[in-house]
Amino acid sequence: MNQATWLLIYDEGRKVMFGREQDIPFTIVKSDGGFTYDTSDMATIKYRIEEEKADWLIYITDAGQATHFVVLQHCAKKAGIFDPKKVRFDHVGFGVVLGEDKKKFKTRSGETVRLVELLDEGKQ
Repeated sequence: MNQATWLLIYDEGRKVMFGREQDIPFTIVKSDGGFTYDTSDMATIKYRIEEEKADWLIYITDAGQATHFVVLQHCAKKAGIFDPKKVRFDHVGFGVVLGEDKKKFKTRSGETVRLVELLDEGKQ
């Protein structure tokens, strides 16, 4: 049995892992066999460290993602793809950007706003 196999726990058809006991579960494979942002983030860490020889990983997202990046770091360490003694890992959180409707701005819907437009609006 390889290391990845014993890290996964089967939960309602999903394959999940925990970085530390108190962490929220990290979904590696969905019940329908699909992958998640968690999966992509783990693969990205592996690629950046092994292929790009990165020695510092910096993630810049809204502060609401802070827990995700803490768990990501724990899971990557547990999986053996990240060593904090060799690679620095930082999450830089910023305030949430609100849309015109005063709700959290989302880009998953396919709508985009150029950064320069946000900056210009912020000046006003």
